[in-house]
Amino acid sequence: QPWLTHSTTQAMVSTKSVCIVHPRSEFHDTHFSFEDSRISLAEDGKEQRKFSFDRVFGPGTPQDTVYRDTAREAVIAAVEEGTSAVFIALGSVGSGKTYAVTGGAQHFADRGLIPRSITTLFEVLSLRADRSDYDVSVSFFEIYQGQAFDLLSKEDNRSVPKRWPVSSENVAYKILCDGDANRKFEDRPGSPDCSMSHVTFALHIARSGRATTCLAFVDLSAVAEEGQSAATTLAAAVVDALPPPPHSQLSHPA
Repeated sequence: QPWLTHSTTQAMVSTKSVCIVHPRSEFHDTHFSFEDSRISLAEDGKEQRKFSFDRVFGPGTPQDTVYRDTAREAVIAAVEEGTSAVFIALGSVGSGKTYAVTGGAQHFADRGLIPRSITTLFEVLSLRADRSDYDVSVSFFEIYQGQAFDLLSKEDNRSVPKRWPVSSENVAYKILCDGDANRKFEDRPGSPDCSMSHVTFALHIARSGRATTCLAFVDLSAVAEEGQSAATTLAAAVVDALPPPPHSQLSHPA
């Protein structure tokens, strides 16, 4: 399950890629191996292929470790430095993308990147003397069959995602749960709750006198009808949509 993280600063765009091996994987096949920053795949009669990452998380890695090594620093920087970041989950059906992004529902320790980021965000804000200068809002939407749907709206027309204000960690958790319940899932072989849409959850952090920063989490569906090229286009669109920090100049391909 490859990951790409992207952050914007005043004068640069940085990227980081990590690979999360499925948490319940068991390896008895010599065709696959992994190290701290590389995985190797071999096919009979073919040369071994190697893929490099900034970090490879082996099976059984605690969710807290994944969060601390991939997202926590970016969440703090969004408040302290006004930088934005996007986390994009890519992978095949049943690879654990939604588990990594949102988490499991049975155990508190199984929380994924989004709920842990919410906790860190409000913890950092609560320690600031200028807490009243900050406003947090959330947008939560999916792309299904080429159409956007606001997962939080109850209006007939949900094609234009809105930002919903959140005043506390508990409110943000409730919004995450409410929106998650509206996602389109389908039973698939090996994946009983397979997401049929590309899903984005974004935390928008506004501060008086400073441009709004954004933390976006994108769960790309491996089975959505739009196909892989559209998934790549969606990922690029989310990256482009991140509000740049003050005085930054980011170059984008024409």
